[in-house]
Amino acid sequence: MATFAVFYNRVDLTLLAAALKNAALSPAQRVLANAFWNDGVKNWGTAPFSSRPEDNDRDTRVLVVTGRNHTLADLITLLRDVGSTVTGAGYMLALVSDLIVSGAVEPWP
Repeated sequence: MATFAVFYNRVDLTLLAAALKNAALSPAQRVLANAFWNDGVKNWGTAPFSSRPEDNDRDTRVLVVTGRNHTLADLITLLRDVGSTVTGAGYMLALVSDLIVSGAVEPWP
């Protein structure tokens, strides 16, 4: 079982949640998006504030995802795919860049 944490502010988490529920997702994207949703993304609205010193945004939240058969790399792949193929979801590519640089930690304690 893989557990990772995503660090985003509430605005970005709102966009992430909307992307995973986008009606334009392909059937394969929807299956993976639903898995991530059920494994923790659904808690985006109540994610606690981050206490990491490197998080300069006072609204940074910690969203913990615990997946059975998928990892942070799978989420990155899904968001890249959604950002590249779903009309109006190009902002996912920026969120992916953040995840890769410092917006996520895997494994999470």
